[in-house]
Amino acid sequence: IRKSVDEKQKLERIDADVIQIWNQSVLFVRNQTDLLISHLKTAETMFVGRCIIFITLFLFTMFNIPVKNSSIFFFQIAWGCYATFQLVRLYLKTSQAERITSAEYNLCKQLASIDPTALAPECELKIKHLHYLVSHKETKIRFGSYITYNRSLVLSVFSQVVTYLIVLMQFANK
Repeated sequence: IRKSVDEKQKLERIDADVIQIWNQSVLFVRNQTDLLISHLKTAETMFVGRCIIFITLFLFTMFNIPVKNSSIFFFQIAWGCYATFQLVRLYLKTSQAERITSAEYNLCKQLASIDPTALAPECELKIKHLHYLVSHKETKIRFGSYITYNRSLVLSVFSQVVTYLIVLMQFANK
């Protein structure tokens, strides 16, 4: 959408049909996001929970189970690889969600830079409506009221892992 806005702005060919296509594209992306959220809400919430549990248990076993033979060592390596894989998946998902949010923010800035006085009156209203649509309801990939996929999710997972690890370590020392 941003490339189309750039192209039409440079060529000075912004008309009502072009703005309508941009509006439909924005609505299509939002509908796809809502569809994704509705179908994957439970699975993604469980995925984040699994990440927290696997990372916590890996660190707990690494700190508390002495390596006496090679089977325990290989178990810890395998567990560590799986926990790392889960964490990388979480990071990649949050990065993709951030890209969607930042692309929409950049589109909003670009729409704000269009001079509405150079357009026909109906185009001016459509541009203002599209800008309002993009700026006032930001697209976020949010699974329920628990999880929003953004950079802070990874930090939240780390903080929960540290909290649970501290509690487990206290119980293990008793």
